[in-house]
Amino acid sequence: MQRRWGWLAAEGAILAAAAAVKAVAIAQLGSHPLLQPAGGLDSEWYVALASRVAAGDWTLAAAFEGGAFPVSPLYVYVLAIVLGLSGGSLVAARVVQAALGVVAIACAMRSARDWFGDPAGLIAGLLLAGAGVLTFHEIVLLQSALDPVLIAALALVYGRAIQGDRWHAWAGTGLLAALFALNRPNALIVAAAIGAGPLGRLLRRRQRPALLAAAAFAGAIAIGLAPAALRNLAVTGRLTLISSHGGLNFFIGNRAGADGTYEAPPGITPSIAGQAHDARVVAEAVAGRPLADPEVSGHFAGLGGSWIRAHPNDAAALFARKLWPVAHRTELPLNYSYAYYERDEQTVLRWLPIGAWCLVPLGVAGLAARPRAGVARAGYLAWAALVPLYAISVAVFFVAGRYRLPMLVPLAIAGAGGITSTVAALRTRRWMDVSILLAAFGMAATATLWPLALDDGRLEERVAMASALAGLGRPADAMARAATVAREHPEPGTVHFRVALALQAHGDLASAEAEVRRALSIDPKQPEAHAVLGQLLARAGRAGEARHHMLRAAAGGASATGAARWIVDDAIGGPETSSAVFAVAEVARTAAVDAATLRDIGQHLLEARRGDLAEPFFLALDVRYPRRADVVEALGVALLERGRSARAAQTLERAVSLDGARPSSHLHLAIAYVQIDRPGDALAAARQALALRPDYPQARGVVEALTGAR
Repeated sequence: MQRRWGWLAAEGAILAAAAAVKAVAIAQLGSHPLLQPAGGLDSEWYVALASRVAAGDWTLAAAFEGGAFPVSPLYVYVLAIVLGLSGGSLVAARVVQAALGVVAIACAMRSARDWFGDPAGLIAGLLLAGAGVLTFHEIVLLQSALDPVLIAALALVYGRAIQGDRWHAWAGTGLLAALFALNRPNALIVAAAIGAGPLGRLLRRRQRPALLAAAAFAGAIAIGLAPAALRNLAVTGRLTLISSHGGLNFFIGNRAGADGTYEAPPGITPSIAGQAHDARVVAEAVAGRPLADPEVSGHFAGLGGSWIRAHPNDAAALFARKLWPVAHRTELPLNYSYAYYERDEQTVLRWLPIGAWCLVPLGVAGLAARPRAGVARAGYLAWAALVPLYAISVAVFFVAGRYRLPMLVPLAIAGAGGITSTVAALRTRRWMDVSILLAAFGMAATATLWPLALDDGRLEERVAMASALAGLGRPADAMARAATVAREHPEPGTVHFRVALALQAHGDLASAEAEVRRALSIDPKQPEAHAVLGQLLARAGRAGEARHHMLRAAAGGASATGAARWIVDDAIGGPETSSAVFAVAEVARTAAVDAATLRDIGQHLLEARRGDLAEPFFLALDVRYPRRADVVEALGVALLERGRSARAAQTLERAVSLDGARPSSHLHLAIAYVQIDRPGDALAAARQALALRPDYPQARGVVEALTGAR
């Protein structure tokens, strides 16, 4: 009994130390500017959704425009409960997440003890308490914060279900597998494989215990998944088990040019909100009709499947390449770079070095270890299959550090067993066992430590931090940080340009100008930098210099017209506006700017009642597309705005001859006729507009004015 209390005291000490470390990490990083739910990151979206749920919008039907959950929903609702109870406190959310992390360590310790004995439990606890990557993910407001506790609880209960083979343990396994899948939909692959165990025994034995185990597991997983499935069914009328983004994620990881990491496909904004909206737009554009959520997901899944069938060898090679980074020491970034917070920030994470670099080789060795006496090795191997099954479930899609995070927990449990098994084998001189364990460790260590060319995102996060300093009103620190990062960055001019944008957004125009000039001194061929410098100079009233840089920007790419639009919005009517916009239009005539952007800027100028500035854009378009009625009509409207009524009438007559079914063309022609004193023709044109569109109030107004005048 005294020995048992000693082990429990040791476990308690490890858990207390882990809790203290996590509290320090929250104090150090909880207010970090890059870890706040802002800037379009996934965390901003999760917090916004959770806030809506906490306010009473439990179905989130309006948030998703009547669609299915576009992402895994569990974290949204857990976070909503915490925010609702704490009055919206993000600190409380981080504290709860850290507390769940301590629970995860406790579950992992018990699981290791079940398989390998008390010493392994303590070792597993030490490994996980020293894993900075787990502590970090408990600070960020993402669904990865729940992964450690979910996988640790599943590993514990699943292990006891295997060892005891009791129906209530299998029911707990099914419920936890469902919760894990609600947080990580790819874990449905793991859940299906787990369920094959009791189902296989049922088919072989056809006895009451096997029947109860299979029924308990199936019933529990169905109950666990039911809330999300029923919500989706009620809102959309279609059954979507968890979320609608699986097809898109499959396509991201399985297509021509994919490298196994996240890269947004063409037409898809790289954010959760952007994916939810843009995936539908892209799929419906191809289908030519509105699509239900399963059809949108099916569209992208079909694209990925078609590529695999057409290129089976390439697909197999890609899948193998994806499995490697799942097991590699590099924490691939998605929203956040763990390497930056571990190495660049002065926090406790520096003293928590445990990560994939050691958990993978220890865990792989542990998978080959002998469990404690009295435990069937076959049962342990079934449990150990959690690791490769989860690795496969990640590689089916694409790899990111936060996606492979759950795998580290069972690896730590197995790794603890590997250590105790190796010590026991050395003591009893079982040299074959020692050789097997060391060989497994060596091969896994070679794979995880091999120098792959994987980007850990550290440099990108350092640039983001420099920009954040600008937003915090610390321009000197931002510029100094940019200079430091630029010395290591492969594109130093881009670093200074991004900080210039942050300084501009914060209103420090002088510092922004200095920084963008520094960017151009490094790389004079950055059209975006010339455009921003043109904006800054125009705002300062230095029209001649602004015109020069706008010309450079327009010549370098279509982004320059975005700068022209900014100037229109910022200083409409001023002389610098005319100078800069005409400069862009001048280059536009040389076809350096795409037609869609020309039309966008021209239309924007028309809406601002600046036909004088819009005319050059539509003249350039008219040269390219002389038979497009919408372009000719817009040119006519610009001429009307300029007071060139006779020319406008001629242009609008041409628009009507190109397409007589456009009511707006007839209306604008009527207005032009009025201005050149042709009331009869004006009345006929206005009546034609009404004939084409009976509910056209502007046309009706012209008709009434002309008939009343008579």
